[in-house]
Amino acid sequence: MTLLIIGSSGHMGYQLTTGLTCAVRPFDLPAGDARDREALRSAASGIRQILHLGWDMQEENYRNNRSDPANIEMAANVLQVALDLHLDRVVLASSVHAGLQRPRAPLPIRIAPAVHPTTPYGRSKLHIEGLGRAAAAKGLGVVAIRFGGVQPARPRDPQERGRWLSHPDLVNVVQRALDAPLGPDNWEVLHAVSRGFWRRHSVRNGLGWSPLRRRAL
Repeated sequence: MTLLIIGSSGHMGYQLTTGLTCAVRPFDLPAGDARDREALRSAASGIRQILHLGWDMQEENYRNNRSDPANIEMAANVLQVALDLHLDRVVLASSVHAGLQRPRAPLPIRIAPAVHPTTPYGRSKLHIEGLGRAAAAKGLGVVAIRFGGVQPARPRDPQERGRWLSHPDLVNVVQRALDAPLGPDNWEVLHAVSRGFWRRHSVRNGLGWSPLRRRAL
């Protein structure tokens, strides 16, 4: 089976293109623009699954306090094309910032039905999760992964260390999101952070995924 990866040329896209067990069809700027629904439709021909990593991090990230409507547009286009073509599954790149709560919130941070992200970036990620849940209600399999900070080595900064996601865990969680059966609501959302006593997020999920042991990282 071949996987279409939107945003394939970024850091995460490179790790997944080289690490996943399936064949990959890349889609990224400048040749592939997820704001162009017809280009997406053409790229998804013969595909059963899409991994959507596309995001303009220069315009919108968790540090700059800005939002970019094009990021929402890209996710909406991916989900609509998947519905139109009756694909099996879309995996959405969300973020731990979608569930980031105010200081002194109880730990570990769990997936909760009512959260209020503290940044525009977090609110945008929560918005695309809502789009994914709506698409799942129409029959599309959707998994939203709230990724931690993807880095090759464990960060020294305590805040960054608490949401670190290693390269092996990145590949492992996406592979599981692509392969694991979904429940009757066709939907799953989970945190993806690596193992460690500093971890701030619960990784309980319905896919059967868990981070690798530290000695395997």
